[in-house]
Amino acid sequence: MKISLILGTYGRYSELERFLESLKAQQYKNFELILCDQNPEGFLKDLIKKYSPFFEIKHLITERGLSRARNAGIKVAEGDIFAFPDDDCVYPGDLLIKVKKIFEKQVEIDGIAGRPVSIDGGRMDQKFLKERARVTKNNVFFTVVSYTLFLRRSLIESVGYFDEKLGVGSGTMFGSGEEVDFILRALEKNFKILYFPEIMVGHPSKDPALTGFTKEELKRAKSYNAGFAYILKKYDYSLSFKIKALIRPILGAIYWGLKGDFKRVVYQYYKFLGRIQGWF
Repeated sequence: MKISLILGTYGRYSELERFLESLKAQQYKNFELILCDQNPEGFLKDLIKKYSPFFEIKHLITERGLSRARNAGIKVAEGDIFAFPDDDCVYPGDLLIKVKKIFEKQVEIDGIAGRPVSIDGGRMDQKFLKERARVTKNNVFFTVVSYTLFLRRSLIESVGYFDEKLGVGSGTMFGSGEEVDFILRALEKNFKILYFPEIMVGHPSKDPALTGFTKEELKRAKSYNAGFAYILKKYDYSLSFKIKALIRPILGAIYWGLKGDFKRVVYQYYKFLGRIQGWF
């Protein structure tokens, strides 16, 4: 069972090196890394040279945009299982062997969704379910994040490609939602995807409390929430679900305002603004 790891990368070196070290340490060795490079020419030359002796690396030069990078990688992937790691995530040493064993034991499932865990001490996985579950339209926001997905080739070939107007670097207001959109399309085709909280992938939390609520964090909050709202609209979520999603950052702003934490109030405002823009 060969696993294709399709990774889009831009502007990161030390973080990518940390991920490559975690691949070098994998107990299961039958995988390929498809490195979808959006950097200036030669930026990753030394890293590719350093790690090529340890595992197969296919180096592609791709257009900017995470979804575009993943789509380019899908076209050349040779694996039975496809995964989409971020360039700043970390795989535990036993991750791929665990994934392989699950697919071998549960031949009826088409995909695995794992749980993100923070590598910097920030808040991250509170919203994710604590127990195993089948991924559904109603729980997809609590079970799915792209860098913990492992999907059979048959699912990928049926569903197709990521929506290139969604995700980081898309050039649109929608800075997220590409993986949820992809999984919802898979669910519409009745593919079976299970969530395993014990399948964990390390990732920086992007907790604004750690980064200081910078302009970049506010911009990210706005674009990510625009993508979230776009998905709610596209897949016709219930009115009550949409209202709750809209009210939540307002309540958050009130809560932090009463506590006198006005940086968090501004952060909640940008989340609210992104959700409004994503809907309209």
